[in-house]
Amino acid sequence: MRSFTLIELAVVISIVLILSTFAFPNFREINAKFALDRTVYKLSQDLRNAEEMSMSSQTTDPAIFGSALFPAGGWGIYFKEASSSYILFADCDGDGQYDATGHPSTHSCAEAEISKPYPEKFKEISVEAGIKISALIPKYAPDNSLAITFFPPDPAITIYPSATTAFMTLVFKARTETVSINLNGLIEIQ
Repeated sequence: MRSFTLIELAVVISIVLILSTFAFPNFREINAKFALDRTVYKLSQDLRNAEEMSMSSQTTDPAIFGSALFPAGGWGIYFKEASSSYILFADCDGDGQYDATGHPSTHSCAEAEISKPYPEKFKEISVEAGIKISALIPKYAPDNSLAITFFPPDPAITIYPSATTAFMTLVFKARTETVSINLNGLIEIQ
């Protein structure tokens, strides 16, 4: 019966230890990069999903919005600077903005008007731990927020505050990544 000698085992263990000393210090840095990359690609995919929901005329959930109907302003995503999540919303009143609260006389998405909004949150999406939405452009919204809505058939894209391109910058430790979308629907990761 053939087996390993003590010297062969010691050589293999020392090789593994030497290789691990080179790989392990970079593990956290590599993991941080991958976490940021995953979040950026998820954000891009969620923008695409909101666009697809609008193009496919996805109706609202009656349990959340009081009725099943296509929202008057389509579907969108709302961002708030310095937060660790963003919101997929149904633009019930068609103003191209996210309404977090509603008017007391409005009981469903179908009854919403610009003067009588209805709470439009469909789903809150959290980013990975430690990642923040650090900057939004355009910046002149009063609450440092940004809303991007999609309305069929093309879809027509609305950016609020008004701009031709929106930029969302995500930060994790010293790393940053930026996602942009323009009025033609082109999503880029920079």
